[in-house]
Amino acid sequence: MTQIIDLPPELVHLMEEVNQCMLNRISVLPGQVYDIIAPSIIRGKRVRGLLVLLSGLNAGASKELLIPVAAAFELLHFATLVHDDIVDEHQERRGNPALHTMIPTPAAVLTADVILSISLSIISETKNLVIIDSTVRVLEQITEAELNVHLNERNISFSREKYFNWIKAKTASLFKICAFSGAILQRVDEDLSFQHSRIGELLGLAFQIKDDILDYTNHVLLCRSPGCDLRSGLVTLPLIWYHDTGGISPELEDWIQGNRENTDIQSLLTNVGTSGALIKSQQEAETYGDMAVKIVQDLPSERMKKPLMDLCRYAVLREQ
Repeated sequence: MTQIIDLPPELVHLMEEVNQCMLNRISVLPGQVYDIIAPSIIRGKRVRGLLVLLSGLNAGASKELLIPVAAAFELLHFATLVHDDIVDEHQERRGNPALHTMIPTPAAVLTADVILSISLSIISETKNLVIIDSTVRVLEQITEAELNVHLNERNISFSREKYFNWIKAKTASLFKICAFSGAILQRVDEDLSFQHSRIGELLGLAFQIKDDILDYTNHVLLCRSPGCDLRSGLVTLPLIWYHDTGGISPELEDWIQGNRENTDIQSLLTNVGTSGALIKSQQEAETYGDMAVKIVQDLPSERMKKPLMDLCRYAVLREQ
């Protein structure tokens, strides 16, 4: 795991247990596939699993309940990434070859399906009907959001309202259920579970906006080439800001028309970057991050409050 914030030793140990839980559960995969994906499964930021642990420990839930749920949501997220890479034709993931470039694409699709089924199996083992029902609804939201955004590829009239509805369903919904599940395992009162849900949702919004900003940068720490979203035809917040403030260029017109051969992606990236669109998008991400921090500060328990606030700040200040 890439340690993204300073974690107390207890959390470092728990995240190692989450990793082991994931590896144990995916061991049913064929050896060839397991050997390829096992390093990827435990590599990375593990933000969603960490959020389960932080919210749960803050609410007083036991680690025995939290570890499998954290593993389940990390596996669910990994499965969606495999599907995303195939749909968007991405060749890399986290600086490494995407799964569908190393095994036949049908096998990659089915691998993601198996991992998704493992994730749902773990969730069902909680026997918590609220978490089970919420997970099913989140999966529905994620898949519908991805379908809708691909039906709107290169649609520059894709509004801010539609964008935020998209990222609420695509990203924030999973963050929301991670924070909610951690808290609800302790069977906390409705007000406290709502606070944790809201923290997760705001964190997810900030995280996704920052991801969309990073797609326009050329930072050396990026794990993929800039412009992947543009090449996939996705309209995200920086492009919406650029267009809404009068940014019309030949490159944008070519992009809208889907003229891949003539579209100068680098020029379009530069134009968006110099227009102030990235700064405005960053300000929006920071607003959501600050809102999440404020709710964390108001939580009644001090347990794990600092790393939870650090995670909210990390979401908008990271460079990868």
